[in-house]
Amino acid sequence: MQIIPFNSVLEHNSKGVCAALGVFDGVHLGHQGVIAQVLKDARQMSALPLVITFDKHPISVLNPAKAPKMIYPLEAKLSLLEQMGIEKVMLIPFNEKIASLSAPDFFKIISTNLFPLLSISMGIGFVFARNRTGNIKKLREMAVETGTIVQEVPSVCVHEEKISSSQIRIEISRGNFEKASQMLGRPYSIISNVVVGDQIGRTIGYPTANLSVVDRAIPPTGVYAVTVLIGERQFQGCMNIGLRPTLGCSDPKPRVEVCILNFNEDIYGKTIEVIPLKRLRDEKKFASLDTLRLQIAQDIKLAQSVFSEET
Repeated sequence: MQIIPFNSVLEHNSKGVCAALGVFDGVHLGHQGVIAQVLKDARQMSALPLVITFDKHPISVLNPAKAPKMIYPLEAKLSLLEQMGIEKVMLIPFNEKIASLSAPDFFKIISTNLFPLLSISMGIGFVFARNRTGNIKKLREMAVETGTIVQEVPSVCVHEEKISSSQIRIEISRGNFEKASQMLGRPYSIISNVVVGDQIGRTIGYPTANLSVVDRAIPPTGVYAVTVLIGERQFQGCMNIGLRPTLGCSDPKPRVEVCILNFNEDIYGKTIEVIPLKRLRDEKKFASLDTLRLQIAQDIKLAQSVFSEET
């Protein structure tokens, strides 16, 4: 995938550019409808399909206290867009300067750098630019001068409920993975880099992969049976999300640790994908590490019964 800086002109040999504009966190079924529209327009116009998106959620800059937890890291979002057929992305480093741009200034930059911009698509209700003034009506007014076709893609519903990244975050926080997966159009998963932890698990015979989930939407605390994807390989595992009370941890932020069964490799720094299958129990405080070790053995047995049900 080629990343196009916001302030640079895209050189291409197509008749023009068809672009999608949005945050696209989760790349859910609604987003997929927007991408499908862009790909369709590009085929019909012999144009280059492209996505315009941001390196972070705009609210994280505009109002950090209310910034939503992201479903996927940026790298995963870009990978999913590429899998859908998007080979070029204009990635905007969202900051106060970008936030201060008026809607006309924002549109002038993208229409100039992506010249000729034949079409631009976005979902219903998406807004951009200073004071959220860049709505679909404003975009159509501005696009008259450039001859750009503006496509407003209808929302998608699951069981009569509108799909949105916000709703998917709610379902994840409730542990409703089935509904989150339906809205995403793929199994819900935690995609993360493996980071160095306290390495206590290995001292009791159950080493774990610690996942980086800062500013990420995660399920409720507890123990889960999970499928773990490492590259093209698939493993079974147990995941703990919580504050690790047995170890007396003072960190108020939940940690995510995965014990990968029948696995003994160094994967620090690698990205893995963890698909929760079933919640096994609440997180508990145990009297000792020995008691915790015995409980982990029981958790693994229970998880294995879940894996048997899945096959």
